[in-house]
Amino acid sequence: MAFTTSYKDTGLSGIYFCCEEADIERWTEKICESWHDLHENIDEEMLQRAKRTLFTNMLLLLDGSTPVCEDIGR
Repeated sequence: MAFTTSYKDTGLSGIYFCCEEADIERWTEKICESWHDLHENIDEEMLQRAKRTLFTNMLLLLDGSTPVCEDIGR
């Protein structure tokens, strides 16, 4: 499960995953490969789409009591 947490002037992104102990190395390598692929192979269209999606999600978070509760929790 991926997560993104936005703060006032920064943010945090990451991945939660569960697996058998024997599979940890394989899954960690796959996740690192995916992050590296995102870093190396992004084009302008993908970047703009990601910016629009982030902006939309941030606007949706402003509507309702969830953001207020999250701020109180922090």
